[in-house]
Amino acid sequence: MVKQLDDPGMKGVRWVTITPLVNGQEPPCRRSHGPDEQFIAKGWWGFIGVEKQLLLLEAADGQDDGMAVRVFDLKSKKKIFEDSISLSHFRIEFAYTQDGKVSGMKYLRVVRGDCSLPKDGKACWQRFRQQFGLSQESVPTCTGYEGEQPIPAEEEQTESAITYPVAVELFPRPAIKAVSGPITCRPLE
Repeated sequence: MVKQLDDPGMKGVRWVTITPLVNGQEPPCRRSHGPDEQFIAKGWWGFIGVEKQLLLLEAADGQDDGMAVRVFDLKSKKKIFEDSISLSHFRIEFAYTQDGKVSGMKYLRVVRGDCSLPKDGKACWQRFRQQFGLSQESVPTCTGYEGEQPIPAEEEQTESAITYPVAVELFPRPAIKAVSGPITCRPLE
C-alpha cells in the first residue's frame, strides 16, 4: 500500500511511504509512519499512481507547462527515471512486455533551451534538434510571448521551452527517443 501525508500549510506533501500489508490487511490509517514503512519521498513529491511494478510521483510545482515526474521500481524502491511531462496534455501511455510488466512510456516532454526561437530562429532550433534528437527541420511556431506577432524586441530575448512527443524504454537503462508528432514552443516561465 502507498501512504501519503499531506500538509495544507506546505507546498507538496510531508512524505510518501510504501506500507506492507500484514495477512492481506491494510494497516490502520494514522498521521505517523509505522516501523515497517519505507520512505519513498519526503516533501515536494506527491503520489500520482501505480502502474504494474512502477510507482509514479509528481513534483509539487512545475515550470514551462511541464511537471517533473519520478518513476520508482516498487520491488527495489529505487528511482529509475525522472522527466518533465506536459501539464496541458498530461497523459502517459505505457508499453508492456509479453509477461505484462511495464517496459516503457510515451508522453509529451517539456524541455528548456538556452536560446530564443523567436529571436534566433533556425540557429536556436538547430541547437534544440541536436541536443534532443529532433528530426523536424522547420522551426516550430512559438506562442505565449506577450503581444501580437511580430514579437516585440524585448520579448524576443526570452529563452524558449519546447514540448515534443517521446518514447522512453525504461529497462535495462532509461533511454528517451523523440518520436514524430507536433512540437510546440513557449517562453520560459
